[in-house]
Amino acid sequence: MNIDIRFEGKKFSPKKLKHLTKLPIEVIVESGEITSIGRYKNKPAPYGLGLLKVKSEPKKQVQDLLDIYLGKLVDKKDEIKLSGVEEIIIDVETPFVKDSEFSFEKSILVKLLQLNARIDIHSIKDESASEKLTYIKLVNELNSLIDSLNTSNKVEIIKYFEKYIKTDYNTLSKGIKRVRKTAKS
Repeated sequence: MNIDIRFEGKKFSPKKLKHLTKLPIEVIVESGEITSIGRYKNKPAPYGLGLLKVKSEPKKQVQDLLDIYLGKLVDKKDEIKLSGVEEIIIDVETPFVKDSEFSFEKSILVKLLQLNARIDIHSIKDESASEKLTYIKLVNELNSLIDSLNTSNKVEIIKYFEKYIKTDYNTLSKGIKRVRKTAKS
């Protein structure tokens, strides 16, 4: 499980928030800063964005750390406002498994209400060990097939099939079938 506390605002300065709160806030972009990636590439960012990652394991420790961070943020509400934060979002990523369970402690919910924070919960698919093993085997098979080809354009073939290596194992499997056909002809 991953939890991030995201700060946003049209005139928000993540650097200022980091300085005022002394928390390990990652500066994603300052409001008005020329961005180098994304939909505002080479344009001024219309808002500031900062991230406070809550990293710890197991699940209980993550909640303990989140509770501590939220407590510090509640104590620094004036500094948060001063830095231009308009919205605080708690991003929660949980594994997409049948037995997955997640809830917030009451103390955390109280602090979220005090901060007027929004909660976004996302499920992430975790590939099973057998899928990962199958994927690795297919990548190795693809590499072996390419090596066995008696052709001078191996580099072109490798570039063509790189896209299959970067995808899931079902797509990779289709790519291998195409390589086999190429090898036979």
